[in-house]
Amino acid sequence: MEQWIRDAIFYSNSYFKSREMLTIFLGIVAFYVLVVIPGSYFWLKKRDKLKYLREYIIVVSLLFSFVIFVIGAKTRLTAPTFTYLRLIDETAGGSETVYASLQLPYKGAAAIELNPDYDVVMVDMNVGVGANAGFEGPDGEMRPEGPAGMEGFTGPDGMGPGDNPDGTGEEHLKPEINIEENSVISPNYVTLKRQDSPEAGISANIREVSWGYSLVIENGLEDAIIGGYLVRGDEAAAIGTMDGASSDRVQVGAEAFGAISDDCLAGIVSGIEGDCEYVLVLEVDAGVDDLITNYESWDTRGRTFVIIGCEE
Repeated sequence: MEQWIRDAIFYSNSYFKSREMLTIFLGIVAFYVLVVIPGSYFWLKKRDKLKYLREYIIVVSLLFSFVIFVIGAKTRLTAPTFTYLRLIDETAGGSETVYASLQLPYKGAAAIELNPDYDVVMVDMNVGVGANAGFEGPDGEMRPEGPAGMEGFTGPDGMGPGDNPDGTGEEHLKPEINIEENSVISPNYVTLKRQDSPEAGISANIREVSWGYSLVIENGLEDAIIGGYLVRGDEAAAIGTMDGASSDRVQVGAEAFGAISDDCLAGIVSGIEGDCEYVLVLEVDAGVDDLITNYESWDTRGRTFVIIGCEE
């Protein structure tokens, strides 16, 4: 998995504020080492009570440890976590790709159930793909390409992914991602692709004018647009928020474009195929209820981007 995707999954996700928390922790430690410890020494020396320095340092150390514990509580995982970056690309005829990481706050195993519309196209070495109790191929391989490419694989009852025991016309096997051998907090990466990607539900008319660009954005989704960028080459101009099921006219002046500083956005733009004059990248406030079926038992956090408006 490309490094920018891993960065986007973790550091661009508001749930993982590692960089911000690291600054806070370093500030507390620096204050403790540079101010509290020397200050305690001189304060006790001035009062001729240096004999109590050891006990004093122990108490202060416990106090600062408690402060760090409380501040860091929100950064600790307490449930299985599915963190993802979803890209719905309308510039290439419509495609949807989900880059995700599964993490457990304990040593053990877990399974996440997928919508059958998605294929698992890449997994790391600690993740298995299966259905119900898992698929097994003739050579014992447990990591097929995905539900749509499981020819030769059988479920625990000996039936294959295309078999149907009850004649209802429904899929017999439910695809799963299984974390089989897990180290605590260790990331387990997977890549998913939707077999038949529906239209994103967002459209835009982009017109270049003398002073910049005029955009009319139609958001047919119930989900709000929480931000976005109009990208032109290696520059981008920020676009504001927009309610679900609404339309809006946006004016972007030429002076609004600047260098792309968001690593996540830069990575998304670099992955767009074709030579585009400009691309509209919108972030949507969408959940995962259409992606995984047992999301109630997972802490699911991520970002969804819709890429539209490409002009040759």
